[in-house]
Amino acid sequence: MFFYHDGVLTGSAYARAPQDEESKVQRWAALSEQHGTDLVLCIASAVKRGLLDDSEATRHASPAANIHPAFTLSGLGQLIDASAVSDRLVTFGN
Repeated sequence: MFFYHDGVLTGSAYARAPQDEESKVQRWAALSEQHGTDLVLCIASAVKRGLLDDSEATRHASPAANIHPAFTLSGLGQLIDASAVSDRLVTFGN
């Protein structure tokens, strides 16, 4: 799964669902674990929105990473490579 634009907000380690709702980030993490699916946040979109992994936090002199451990940061090249070896590409949103 590749999250782009505002979709990267899905990977925030600090997002909290209201008490009467399931956590979307936990549901994505469970799906990833169950099916062995990578959860990838577009690095440009994530950094623009303040979502950082350990490496980006260090590079930007931020005190800590703030993406959920089930997610990784990568560039659009990974999406292009994945689509080249896939039989279909499904997108949602704009």
